[in-house]
Amino acid sequence: MRASQLAQANTLIRFVGYQPRPGVAAEQFISAWQSTVAQVQQPAGLIYRELCQQVPAWNAQVSDEAQNPNPFAFIDYAILRPDQDPAALPALPTAITDHYELVEGLFNIVHPFVKPELSGEPQTLLYNCFEIDGPPAVEQGFVLGWPGRGAYQAQQAGFYSAFLHRRLQRDVRIAAFNRAEWQNVTQYANTLAGFEQNFPRQARAAAGGPPPTGSGRPPVHSYLGLYRIVESFQGPPTPPPTMMKAVVMHGYGGPEVLTYQETPRPVPGPGQVLLRVHAAEINPLDLKMRSGAVKTIHPAWPEDILGFGLSGVIEAVGRGVDARRIGEAVYGTDSPFVRRGYAEYVVAPASFFQPKPANLTFVQAAAIPVGVGTAHNALFKMANLQAGQSILIHGGSGTVGGFAIQLARRAGAHVVATASTARLDYVRSLGADEVIDYQAQRFDEQLANLDVVLDTIGGETRERSWPLLRRGGVLVTLVPPLPDPASAARYGVRAVMNQNANDESQFLRQVTDLLEQGELQLPEIGRVLPLSQAQQAHSLLEQGQLKGRIILEI
Repeated sequence: MRASQLAQANTLIRFVGYQPRPGVAAEQFISAWQSTVAQVQQPAGLIYRELCQQVPAWNAQVSDEAQNPNPFAFIDYAILRPDQDPAALPALPTAITDHYELVEGLFNIVHPFVKPELSGEPQTLLYNCFEIDGPPAVEQGFVLGWPGRGAYQAQQAGFYSAFLHRRLQRDVRIAAFNRAEWQNVTQYANTLAGFEQNFPRQARAAAGGPPPTGSGRPPVHSYLGLYRIVESFQGPPTPPPTMMKAVVMHGYGGPEVLTYQETPRPVPGPGQVLLRVHAAEINPLDLKMRSGAVKTIHPAWPEDILGFGLSGVIEAVGRGVDARRIGEAVYGTDSPFVRRGYAEYVVAPASFFQPKPANLTFVQAAAIPVGVGTAHNALFKMANLQAGQSILIHGGSGTVGGFAIQLARRAGAHVVATASTARLDYVRSLGADEVIDYQAQRFDEQLANLDVVLDTIGGETRERSWPLLRRGGVLVTLVPPLPDPASAARYGVRAVMNQNANDESQFLRQVTDLLEQGELQLPEIGRVLPLSQAQQAHSLLEQGQLKGRIILEI
């Protein structure tokens, strides 16, 4: 099986781990699995199913890294089309499974780690199961902390591929797991040794963030185990997919890597909607994803589709979504991990989309969700901004900065913003109490004792912002790299990278009301282009000459 078959942005993974009790020999279990898969009809939506057996002798290689050993003697790993019901997969006979305890979960692929040359067959699989405690930001922070390892592995001899999964079922104990493949266990051991040298354990532990208050436990518990594939089964052929037009990214590079072409139309899975896209925002993050500037956080799929700020009409729903939503005009954001919005259709969790404001066009609506959600999360989830506090917002004329000014003023904060000479009046119109022309004045010579700094620029601007905060203040940044802990400690402040929570779309309901009542100023729209001109849209945004957002109308 080629890794490209696994690396799909909308695929269901059913994971079943079997923990042995006395009574059934391993050979009996394997034989029962083979008979079930080979002789019982498999659902049409099954792509691939395999049985993996733990090799205890290999697990000495992971003992130093695992907080707990992986307890499963066998893992049944199945990949299905997202519109299929995993319960339709034939089960092993109870005469066998009664002798095992099992953990079952439904996951989807969130993060693609794919070796550039898809050659060679693995002999060794690592399954790392994660229990993650705390709020969504802890889980997201941990997931974001591992791409560095994925990129490192992809450079090692013998590394085949890896895929990070996130759970769909809330009652599953395991919140995420990583499947990684090597040609043999020696290659894995060499990779682990090199990784330990380049990414010390202390730094890896910090990736999950601080423990939740009062828990007394680290936020992430890791269960590792090394396995071999005992048997695999290619699912029955599925009917040819319905096609759609989309802008597909073929590798990293300039706008020329974006190609307007036909590609399979996605189908909605559990909790998802199929959105017929009417408009998609071109976000600065899209350009960084395309160029490879953030590939350690947002690695590309083999054939990627960018875009995650969207508006459109719900055309179909997956299991568990109210069918009455079909035909609803909505706006919202798909996950930037999955994206795929530069297309005629996209699938995303139903909870990510809210009814579109009745007084806005689809083009206007597409420019709102990413910016307003990021601003709200940074101010109130990350910085805990309160009435009466003072905040400096860098880049006040941008979409995020503009929404941050308006939301901070509504919350009763004293707002200072920076902007260029040509944009001062616009930033004042958003409600900033003070506006500093960064082209004519040094903001760090005019401010002091601030409660919060929202950094949308990074670099020298961030470095000059540290001394402006009072002790105990907060710096929230939207741009990599992560804030320097030493700088934060030196000034006695808290510094964090913004991590949007999974429930930010609920705030979008309030935004809809504010927009319909005329209480929020819309971001500027600089240019509207058809989907087929995505290359030109990226070029225009890179040139930086346009004021306002660029929107693809579909």
